[in-house]
Amino acid sequence: MFWLYLEQSTIAYSTQIILVVVVSVYLLSLKNKTVATQALIVFSLSLAVSISLDFIMQIVVQPQFTMLSFYGETLKGFASAVKAMALLHFVYYFPYPSPEQHRERRLTLGASGIILLVVLIITTYLGYIFDDFLIHLTDILILPIILIWAVIIAFRRTVHFSRQSGLKRQSWWQAILNPQGEVAKGCRALAFIFIGFNLDSINFIFFILPVDVSALLSFLGQLGLFFILIVVYFNHASESSTLLLKIIGAALMTTLAVLGVVSWIVGPSLESAYHPPNFITSQQTIRFEPNQQGGYNIKSVPFHFNAGLGINAKIANEFYVLVELPFPFPFYKQTWQNVYVSLEGIATFGDSFAPNDALTSGSQPMIAVFPIDIRETKIKNIFVQKKADQVTITWYQFVTRKSTKPNTFQLILYRNGSFDFVYETIDPSPTYNTIALLDAPYLIGITPGTPATGLEETDFTRFLPVSSKDGRAVVQNFYIDFRRYMHSKMLPFGYAVIGSTLFILFGFPLFFRTSLAKPLQILVQAMKAVNAGDLTVEAPIKSHDEIGFLTASFNDMVKSIKLSVNEREQAALAIRNSEESYRRLVELSPDGIFVHQGGIVSYVNPALARLLKADPADLIGRAVLSFVHPMYHESVKERIRQNQEEGQAVPLVEEKFICLDGTIVCA
Repeated sequence: MFWLYLEQSTIAYSTQIILVVVVSVYLLSLKNKTVATQALIVFSLSLAVSISLDFIMQIVVQPQFTMLSFYGETLKGFASAVKAMALLHFVYYFPYPSPEQHRERRLTLGASGIILLVVLIITTYLGYIFDDFLIHLTDILILPIILIWAVIIAFRRTVHFSRQSGLKRQSWWQAILNPQGEVAKGCRALAFIFIGFNLDSINFIFFILPVDVSALLSFLGQLGLFFILIVVYFNHASESSTLLLKIIGAALMTTLAVLGVVSWIVGPSLESAYHPPNFITSQQTIRFEPNQQGGYNIKSVPFHFNAGLGINAKIANEFYVLVELPFPFPFYKQTWQNVYVSLEGIATFGDSFAPNDALTSGSQPMIAVFPIDIRETKIKNIFVQKKADQVTITWYQFVTRKSTKPNTFQLILYRNGSFDFVYETIDPSPTYNTIALLDAPYLIGITPGTPATGLEETDFTRFLPVSSKDGRAVVQNFYIDFRRYMHSKMLPFGYAVIGSTLFILFGFPLFFRTSLAKPLQILVQAMKAVNAGDLTVEAPIKSHDEIGFLTASFNDMVKSIKLSVNEREQAALAIRNSEESYRRLVELSPDGIFVHQGGIVSYVNPALARLLKADPADLIGRAVLSFVHPMYHESVKERIRQNQEEGQAVPLVEEKFICLDGTIVCA
């Protein structure tokens, strides 16, 4: 049995999941994907899996789901490994691979893959056995190292592409500060994005800032850095995008960020305002008596507190006290000779209390008297009093991290298997939160250590007496009540996230289709027609905004171009007509006319050809002086010089010419 309850972190996770999934779906829809695009798709999908696992582990409150945390963290390790490899591929191939880094690229990717595989084997097979620190090894050690290497690669590619753009002698630091070319600038932007991811990882590992502040900054950082990564990619990738896509992306990012931030800000206030409705009170005793059905009869009895506290027990490893019982104590049809008394207000049998698992899973035989986390407080007094027929364990004046009010309570074990919860002084206003479970009592009750037997929830303050059977656990879960309260307060945020996402993804395209997308599409088609040579195009003006102004300006520009083209065509026609008239005048002239270039004949009219007794084709290409009588050569040269160099018009004179048949004529 488990429950799903929203709170501020699940709202934040949901916003991140939506943004990453939307981007992943769009990237998958692209055709002719580059290697960089494929790597970014793998990164986005693995990031979505990782965030989804965080979301599931936080939204599921599972008293009986033993392995959720372990399997969830293990799967996150796999997702982080895939995410790291995808990042390395992306940074090496964005926006296109460099041939000079081919060998380095293969060695780096191969070595990183082997390291990640070894880490995953360690976390999978050894993490659950030895320490859950190994489960987080990929996130807290390997991924930051790979991110640092990604930063180095991005800066190296920045220098490489900057020098390729023209300044080959540019130093590496100058290339980073002032990269030349759009590709180099894109690589530098990637480096800064990876630095941001690293800072977020460092804050997560070492808890530099308070938990609530760290969580808020981590949410904003991851959401913002991922969005910036996508923007940088689209600005430099070969795949095209549209203005409407960028508007939708920016609107979705902004809306989700605002909702996430508001939920993180409002969440702690709601937590502070929460007061448990049915909480344990001071001067109260609850008795558990074994029954014939394999369970316990639970009832309220007159308050009695054993003032003779006994011996102040020595705490082993500052976590628990091992108490040897003076009699065999039956608990859920098993008999125990020892009991482990933990600082958290819990007594367990068979082994010491495992705070990361047993309280929520029921995997240990356990008596939870008043589970609170007092490991970071200075006062740690556990008293033990042993008698022949009973043992009294007293947690004396324990305080939580969030309160200074003391809590004093007892567990009294009787030889016949009965036991009492005795609450002498209890802080009436515990502070619950969704991050640290034991800042306030999570639950009180008993579990047999066999989750399969089931769970019964009750209220020890209102519904006594009650009876359990068949070895079932019996608890009053204060944390579930708190999560129900937070769920009711956060549910509107959940509706807002879903509603705003659907509106932006489906409403924006419909809304902007008529006012933005369609007018722009019409304008683009008109531009393509003009580029193809069609100057009769006129784009319709649908509105009187910036797009309308742009469309009107485009139409005016096309008209101006068309007018200019028409004027040029008319001028060209006039020139052609003038040339034709001049040619007819020259052809029909009775006077001999020829044109030369550098003294070589390029044209003769029919009159001159008849004069020289030749065809026009026979004269073209000959030197002018070849058919001028030698006695006139100098005068002809001078006339040509005056005309060409001084631009003077020379008067007509009579000269002698030599015909092709050798006869001499005067003209």
